[in-house]
Amino acid sequence: MTSLFVSIRAKLIAIILVVALLTIVPVYMLSGWLQYQSLKNELAHNILINAKVVGEYCVSPLIFEDRPGATDILKKMAHVAYIQSASLYDKNGSIFSFFARHTETAPPPEAPDYNDGYFMGSTFSIAVPVIYQGKNYGTIVIQAHTNEIIKKTRSFYLTLFPGTLLILCIAVFLAICLQKQISGPITHLAGITRTITTQSDYSIRAPQGKNDEIGYLYSGFNNMLEHLSQRKKEQARLENQLHQAQKMESVGRLAGGVAHDFNNILSAIIGYAEICLLDIDNTSPLYENISTILESGHRAARLTQQLLAFSRKQIVQKETLNVKKEIDNIIKMIGRLLGEDINISVIYGGENFLIRADRSQLEQIIMNLSVNARDSMPQGGKLTIETEEVIIEKGTLNYHFDIAPGDYIRITVSDTGEGMSPDILEHIFEPFYTTKEQGKGTGLGLSTVYGIIKQNNGDIDVYSESGLGTAFKIYLPRVYDASDEESISRFKAPMDNRICTETILLVEDDEMLRKMLEKTLSSLGYTILKAENGKQGRTIFETFQGTIDLVLTDVVMPEKNGIEMAMEIQRHSPELKVILMSGYTENAIIPNNLSDLNMHFIQKPVSPRDIRLAVQNVLDN
Repeated sequence: MTSLFVSIRAKLIAIILVVALLTIVPVYMLSGWLQYQSLKNELAHNILINAKVVGEYCVSPLIFEDRPGATDILKKMAHVAYIQSASLYDKNGSIFSFFARHTETAPPPEAPDYNDGYFMGSTFSIAVPVIYQGKNYGTIVIQAHTNEIIKKTRSFYLTLFPGTLLILCIAVFLAICLQKQISGPITHLAGITRTITTQSDYSIRAPQGKNDEIGYLYSGFNNMLEHLSQRKKEQARLENQLHQAQKMESVGRLAGGVAHDFNNILSAIIGYAEICLLDIDNTSPLYENISTILESGHRAARLTQQLLAFSRKQIVQKETLNVKKEIDNIIKMIGRLLGEDINISVIYGGENFLIRADRSQLEQIIMNLSVNARDSMPQGGKLTIETEEVIIEKGTLNYHFDIAPGDYIRITVSDTGEGMSPDILEHIFEPFYTTKEQGKGTGLGLSTVYGIIKQNNGDIDVYSESGLGTAFKIYLPRVYDASDEESISRFKAPMDNRICTETILLVEDDEMLRKMLEKTLSSLGYTILKAENGKQGRTIFETFQGTIDLVLTDVVMPEKNGIEMAMEIQRHSPELKVILMSGYTENAIIPNNLSDLNMHFIQKPVSPRDIRLAVQNVLDN
């Protein structure tokens, strides 16, 4: 049985009673208060009239100084039950005559100021002048008790109480009758809700109600169940996507961390391989072996770049790109790559669609998707690339998009190939996942595309059905300003054979890479000061007695990163030149205004030639 304190019936009764009480009780109290105020006003009026009448009779005693006569006149006020005392004062303010119902009552020694009367506690006092023919002969003061008023007010309350109680009883009766009409359908609806909750059966519906508020409630309840059923299905999709996104994020962190550490190892491998090739003759049996090691190192470096792209930690060269012009250039490259049996169709939604992205990354996206399309059409088919502008508004975002509202350029790459099943679609963006034969794919193509798009604040959606083909829809933020900002320095000047005598502070936490860099630069004639982290690098800079011409530093290091160290040093030596090295920037932010800060950047993995070229360009600039 439903508890009295939580049932809707009890609540309805309680609400009606509270409303009744809040209405009747204040009216009841206000009526008594108004009655009390009326009696007070009546008392004050009567005493004022008595005071004026008695004052007129006391004029003669005051003129002839007849104190006994005045007292007799005051005593006549004893017939007024509520008057306690009367005092008569002469024109000098001295007591002339006095009457009191109780002998212990004493008059005030001096006449008080004239007043219209006032209540103090249970006593009412009034002081009026004794005037005859416009001349003041004295003052009369009368004091009266209000006990009679209180009695009459109490009697008034007692008279009203039975009627008030009757009205409350009627309210209770009406509350009980009304709650049955209201709570019955609601209680029935509550039972349906309980059944749905306990059985998780969203197919149950409430019966069709009348064309009134209860009927509207039943109809709204059924509509809510319909929407809830749809949301349960959508929630299952969202939970699946969240699980997928969390899995991708975890794999991305792992891939990024592995790629970063692997970059340092590859720098040492590639560097020492190049140094070895410089020290041996190309006819030596070891030359080919070392060349193979070097080529494998470069292949591994390209693999780490794909991992960094997937994990969104790759350093990018962003610039404003015209989508139509870039796709035109890409089509020229992929035409021969795809083969003659693939028909390429390009549909442009506009001539001047601009985005900010890395040109090579945009090429990589289109190339990877085009190659996948070719592989899905072994007997030939049609590849379509389409561009159009879309506006994603705040209120229209759905589970497909994980991007901010705004203007976007949508690039759709679709094919008429074999398509993919739902099971495959769940994993296509995972690194190393591939449906190709062993040895024909690394499984990093689509994961790289996914990482690049996310790194550029975009999103990718895919639709595919087995036997019908696949469509990838890429959303990249649209820009309207064609100006570019150079964020990463490029080194293009040719190397020379000048003698190098400058002093370089080398800061690198990886010991193998630090030794390779030291050997490369020392062989050119540079003086090298070594540090294992940013904190040690700053200490060496501050304690070195000579002049340091260049700081060559890694970005991500323990204790203090390279950018923090470089900025602290440049506060003391603004003209000092700095070269930053990094594979990604998760723990350190590469400033956009590198050239303004007299800083330059080189991407890991680095080779001896990269280092020589970068150092020489910066020092000679």
